Amino acid sequence: MFYGNKIAVQIDKAVSGTLTHRNNALFGNRSDYVGAVGAGMGDLSQDPLLDKLQIPWAPLPNSPLRCAADPTVAPATDCFSRPRMPRPDIGCVQFVAGNPP
Repeated sequence: MFYGNKIAVQIDKAVSGTLTHRNNALFGNRSDYVGAVGAGMGDLSQDPLLDKLQIPWAPLPNSPLRCAADPTVAPATDCFSRPRMPRPDIGCVQFVAGNPP
């Protein structure tokens, strides 16, 4: 997730090989993409609707991040070691009712 940055993703030089990115959330950045990079498959650019009262920020119940990550590349657990499968959220925190850390 890239939120509130000057530039979210920037690549200035040609990349040897293939650069693949997808299922990112980009919001509130001055520029989302700069240089030789553009939106990836499944990237979201709307307000992620985050609970900013906890650290790290977590998706609210109506967040577009919910169930939006690709389960084939998402980690099995979130940053609190809670399971993320079978439908992971974008970001480091998987939504659970009440989002207890």
